[in-house]
Amino acid sequence: MTKAEKRNFTIYAKRIQNKDSLKFMTLFEIIDKQNIFSEKTWTQGIQSAHFSNVKRHLYSQILSSLRLLHSQKDPQLKVKECIDFAQLLYQKGLYLESLKLLKKGYSWAEKLGLTKELLDIVALNKMIEARRITRTGFKENEKLIVLSSHLAAALQNETSLSNLNLAIHGWYITKGYAFTETDRQAISRAYAASLFDYDQQKLKKEPYQLLLQCKYWYAFIRQDYGAALHYAVEWVTHLTSKKEIGSHDPDLIMRSYHFILKAAYFTNDRKNYIYYFNLLEQFRKDQYDKFTMNSKVLSFIYVHHNRLNTPLLTNDFSNVEELISRTSLRIKRYAPMLDNHRLTVFNYKIACLYFIENDVQKCLEKLHKIIALQKNTLNKQILGYSRLLMMMCHYSLGNLEMIQYLLTPTKKSIQNLEYSNPFLVFCLDYFIQLLKQPLIEHKSLTATFYQKGIMHKQNQLLAGQFMNLDFNAWLYSILKQMSVKEAIAFHFNKR
Repeated sequence: MTKAEKRNFTIYAKRIQNKDSLKFMTLFEIIDKQNIFSEKTWTQGIQSAHFSNVKRHLYSQILSSLRLLHSQKDPQLKVKECIDFAQLLYQKGLYLESLKLLKKGYSWAEKLGLTKELLDIVALNKMIEARRITRTGFKENEKLIVLSSHLAAALQNETSLSNLNLAIHGWYITKGYAFTETDRQAISRAYAASLFDYDQQKLKKEPYQLLLQCKYWYAFIRQDYGAALHYAVEWVTHLTSKKEIGSHDPDLIMRSYHFILKAAYFTNDRKNYIYYFNLLEQFRKDQYDKFTMNSKVLSFIYVHHNRLNTPLLTNDFSNVEELISRTSLRIKRYAPMLDNHRLTVFNYKIACLYFIENDVQKCLEKLHKIIALQKNTLNKQILGYSRLLMMMCHYSLGNLEMIQYLLTPTKKSIQNLEYSNPFLVFCLDYFIQLLKQPLIEHKSLTATFYQKGIMHKQNQLLAGQFMNLDFNAWLYSILKQMSVKEAIAFHFNKR
């Protein structure tokens, strides 16, 4: 809780002066004084027999206080509160007053595109009209009937598209990209089977933006990054065309910008990347004072993720040390609210930058953290990249024996992927062949794989993977006996 939320809770709780309120306030004060969250010390001053009830009561009171505080800041909470108040007025027999409040709530919900809340308002309105004579007339009742039918259909569209969006996103998290024509056909069948007949022109704001998300993920999984970029830009344009949506759901705005940046990154589209990244940074700056804690966490994830990508896309590594330092501080701040997948991605991005900066030991430290979290990592592809980068580090240190030791778990990690990643197999094959060859043959083998890498970069289904791990730049650095940073600069100038 923030200081303002704690202060508001104290004022809110003191409105009740009885023994129970004193107990939960005592517990609140004990928790508030703790620097480290420890439930063992909470029972001090509270009888153990009543502790569970006091804790439950405190939790309920905190949530009620937070709702009261944030209902005026969160438009969606404000609409729901309006519905609750209208229900109370109805129960008190104030039917016309209840209808007036519902009309106001409907206006707010319509501006925000809240289909479910609109349907809830119409449902309560219909109930009042059906049970009481409110003198609104039959024509108004007919309007309610038509309106509820339209809203029900819109909600069905919204539900179907949100289900498809969740399913296709889940596909990406668990299976990754489609690398072969068989993989592409599999995702196409799954996508087509989940679509339904719709009139795109008649879709309301919420279903339409869900449709654009579905199209984005479908194109992204198929590695059609150009199409993904198109849908993401259309999505941002759709969201930012209505000012109300930005204040209603800033998280969605930031997510849409992040999707553009992902697609632009994999297509090496520096112009769009820089343009939309600046828009994301500006949006964050303008809205930050209004952000909830969840929005602040998401803004950190999206902004810092793309800040770490920027040097790789622009070949500007001048402020990498400062960038890593600032991101690391934010990771510590938000660590309790970050899942293992997010931590893994950040650790991998930072490890790549350390490797480029030739700080191999720090790179290995980050990679060991990723391996330690491997059981809780959703995207198994990143473990393959991490293990390969670890082998690249040990090659740079001349530890061929360590590469031999790491080969088996790396091979197992890559071969056990549900959908085979040809890029990871290509990189792994290099190390397998390397260990079979005498030292004198290593340069020739590296040159052969470098040429193969050039061919892979021309393959649409593999080109984007070099943005996750620039294996070819590393091979070139070995051949030319230069730093990885210099090799990246060489390839950057050839683009």
